[in-house]
Amino acid sequence: RKLVLISLVTFVPSNTNLQLYLAMWTVSFFLGLNAILEPWETRLANRLENTSGTSLAACLNIALLMRIEAVAADEDLATLITVSVFVLQALTVLVFLGFLVTGVGAKGLDIRRKARQLRQKQQAYAAEQRTIEKMVSRGHFGKMMVSGISHDDHRVDLKPKWKIAMRKIKAGIKDPTLYPGVVPALDRTDPSRR
Repeated sequence: RKLVLISLVTFVPSNTNLQLYLAMWTVSFFLGLNAILEPWETRLANRLENTSGTSLAACLNIALLMRIEAVAADEDLATLITVSVFVLQALTVLVFLGFLVTGVGAKGLDIRRKARQLRQKQQAYAAEQRTIEKMVSRGHFGKMMVSGISHDDHRVDLKPKWKIAMRKIKAGIKDPTLYPGVVPALDRTDPSRR
């Protein structure tokens, strides 16, 4: 957009209606493009760009009034048009400041939320480390890195499962056809059994 506007100012004859019309059409085209595509990452940035484009397009439309000879000859009307352009630009600056305050506030909330999440992760990690240290100090189940489960829970839950698994392993060693796809230890190096 800036490149096209700079090209218009540079290559189109100055102070002509053509220059104003081309600038107005260019700004309107890019304003519509921005409104449809929303190319910026945040919604706030897209609104800011739309506000900027709308303000510029409105100022160019108001400036076209100065090209009418009757309006240009009337000093009061010319002053009114100049003041309205100034007021429009001042309102745009106020909207920009409002967006800036809103954006900074939202970013601050986001930073606080991320800091809170990081503290919670650190606290959870510290609690897990304390649990692991307790388990290690209790004996042979301590090396299992399962947080939040006591030593007694491991013994109750794992013993029956361990017995079932050992029975299946022993049965599989005795009868290799019992679990197809599992290669007995002696035949693992045989390429035909892989």
